[in-house]
Amino acid sequence: AFALSLAEMSFAPCCYACDGDVDAFDGRVFCRAPGARAEDAVRQPGLRRRAPGLTCVPCSDSDPGDDVGDTNPDPQKYRFEVAKGRQGSQREDQLTRPATGARDVVAKGMKRFEIGKVAPAQPAWEKLSANVICVLAFNPSSFTLNGTCCYLVGTGKRRVLIDTGEEELGHKKFMEALDQCMQANGIEGLEEILITHMHHDHYGGLVGLLERYGMDTPVGKLPNPDHYFTTIQLVRERGLLPYLELEDGTPRYKPEIVVRDVHVPAECMVEWPDDEAEAGKPLSWDPAQRTKQELIRDYWFVKRSWLFNRQLETEFNFHALEHGDVIATEGATLVAYHTPGHAMDHCSYWLQEEKSLFSGDHVLGWGTTFIADLYDYMSTLQFMIAMRPVHLYPGHGPMIADGVGLLERYIVHRKEREDQVEDVLLQRPDPVSAVDIVDTIYTNTPKERLWMAQENVQKILRKFVKAGVALSFMRQEDGTLERFSCSRNWLHTRRLPPGLVWLHRFHFSRL
Repeated sequence: AFALSLAEMSFAPCCYACDGDVDAFDGRVFCRAPGARAEDAVRQPGLRRRAPGLTCVPCSDSDPGDDVGDTNPDPQKYRFEVAKGRQGSQREDQLTRPATGARDVVAKGMKRFEIGKVAPAQPAWEKLSANVICVLAFNPSSFTLNGTCCYLVGTGKRRVLIDTGEEELGHKKFMEALDQCMQANGIEGLEEILITHMHHDHYGGLVGLLERYGMDTPVGKLPNPDHYFTTIQLVRERGLLPYLELEDGTPRYKPEIVVRDVHVPAECMVEWPDDEAEAGKPLSWDPAQRTKQELIRDYWFVKRSWLFNRQLETEFNFHALEHGDVIATEGATLVAYHTPGHAMDHCSYWLQEEKSLFSGDHVLGWGTTFIADLYDYMSTLQFMIAMRPVHLYPGHGPMIADGVGLLERYIVHRKEREDQVEDVLLQRPDPVSAVDIVDTIYTNTPKERLWMAQENVQKILRKFVKAGVALSFMRQEDGTLERFSCSRNWLHTRRLPPGLVWLHRFHFSRL
């Protein structure tokens, strides 16, 4: 059984929504209510419980005529404090919805599913606590915000570095900022380099760091799943390497960005000995169901990640982490936790001294992240909130002062949309398609953006199947239904098979 990871399909900076994630595409500029103060961000102990049905408050001037159930409210849209991304003083308001039914999502004047998040500015490096310094990787984009946040952790002359930035974009500036930061804080070297997950904006700068601070520096990371590089295996088996690579092994096409609208240049579209490929159809042998153009577009990222993984296992001082492993340095004790959802190999690091969490890209400091597996993602959110983190140190965006509060709002938002999808399934005694659900829920979404809404709904439906809430069926040509079961991991496919329909467990008896 074949499967694809997010690392194998996207391979651009980790917040790229190249597979159509509705959350990662929804970038917005948010309003900030006047009078919000950083000192008001102190958590109110008496407000830790959330009554059933409570959701998030909209900006007071939100347009009530737009979509009431927006799929992607930003967890920090409320009265944002620019310097640290802290919430405002009225926590009660942030977990309630007004009786008017106004949507709880986007600042007025912004559109849903809009590309281009604007996060509060961050300095080249910043001492966030006695144990933590954030160094910016200088690889900004609409998806990586100001760039990757790389953290020096500890208090001694040699410290742990979490994440490495990119190989090309911003690497020189990052190294300069890191050197300046280390000199200013009396840091002489790196005791270990930890990587949160296999996305290039988190591992890409590793080689440059090892060349500067010692090739024998331990590199800690959760091992990649065996199926991470299925694409390489498949194209080799089908004899397609000469059509995807030049003689020196370099991919024929190097994209600048991975999005649906990018067209591969004609000179890179050499003819393949594959009828489906030449007809522009989804490739039946590809677990991701990519077309020829999509696979060519992805291959450069696939090959780059494959080469890095080979280096990690054969050339570097690889410290293969396991869930619960402890990494200790002077002044800091870190615990590695497997936190899948954004990526299958995603690892977050608990800082025992501060009771705080380096959340990687599972939870960002501004906006929302790409989700590969919603079932795993929600389970990880519950795991994180059970730890009661004081602060969150995200992979992108400012530090989150109120860790538990932000996690609560993430869960509230996700559950609200899931409830809407489940309501549609409950109201339909016969199996229903994802398109029908989208048409029911997203009544005010522009037509050209409905594909993003559909992929968001599909992720929820996949979660329902995994959780036993619903079953999936393939509608046959004669109108009969056949139970649809995928033996391979289908959570990362770009498109589901046509004719797929879903039935809530409440209606199973009708079968």
